[in-house]
Order: sequence, then C-alpha cells, then structure tokens
Amino acid sequence: MHFFTIGAFNSSAEDFYERLFHAGIDTFCDLRQRRGVRGAQYSFVNSKFLQYRLQQLGIRYIYIPQLAPSNEIRKFQKQTDDLLEQTNKNRQTLDENYIRAYRKLVLDVFDFPSLLQELQQSGARRIALFCVEQFPDACHRSLVGKWIKEGYGFELSHL
Repeated sequence: MHFFTIGAFNSSAEDFYERLFHAGIDTFCDLRQRRGVRGAQYSFVNSKFLQYRLQQLGIRYIYIPQLAPSNEIRKFQKQTDDLLEQTNKNRQTLDENYIRAYRKLVLDVFDFPSLLQELQQSGARRIALFCVEQFPDACHRSLVGKWIKEGYGFELSHL
C-alpha cells in the first residue's frame, strides 16, 4: 500500500479531485474532527458533497474520527497560531506541544494494525489521508502518515 496526504485549502474543486484521480487513489480516509468547512469556496470538501464526488470517481470513503485531534489537543496549536497571528489556512508547521500531545493521546493508542488490516482486506492500494490544511507539515495528517511509514514501512507521498 502507498499512502498519500492531501489538503484542500488554496485548491479548487477541480484541482483537488484531479490530484486524487491522477494519483490513482482508491481509498480516501477523512481524518477531520468536523467534516464541514465554512464558506462556498471549500464546499467541495463538505462531507456529503465529498462522499458523493468520491463515489462518482470510484474512490472508497472512510471516516476515521479517532484520528482527529481533540479540542484539548487543538488548543496547543490555537495558542501558537494566535501568538504568531496565523490561521490554519497559512500555517506551515505544527507546534511541538501539539505534536507531543497528538502522539501521546491519539497515535500511541489508535489501533493501526486493525486499520491496516481493513485496508488490505478491502483491496486498498493507494490511500489518501485527508484534512483541510494546505501544507502537510501544518496538519495532523502528516503525523498519521509518518507514523504509518515509520511504524509499518509503507510509502508516503504528499499530493
């Protein structure tokens, strides 16, 4: 299996879905806490539209809320974002306290073997890990991807 990360910010619907199609994605894992984005510009990744469009493209959709950061974890990043006067739309890296908390409270306890077994049994070969941030290093999806790569030896690329 080959894992990819993808974000939506600063993308159009056409660009977003073309990246999935050209990468040959067959399984899409939604790692968001909330599956909606405010504003018409990013309505293409609101849950119902997203699932409908992925189905049209023949891409399996999986929602994995257990891999979303809790509000408690998100507070670490919010403090840093406020201090640096940045938003999640222009952030390029994650706060170290956020990373530590996410690893301890999410990655260390999540049942990756069961997820990987489910993906293998379903025939998944090219899997997208999704959250909205544009830059992979500014989002927890990169932490999930690195965990899978380092812990289980799968390939990881960013779309």
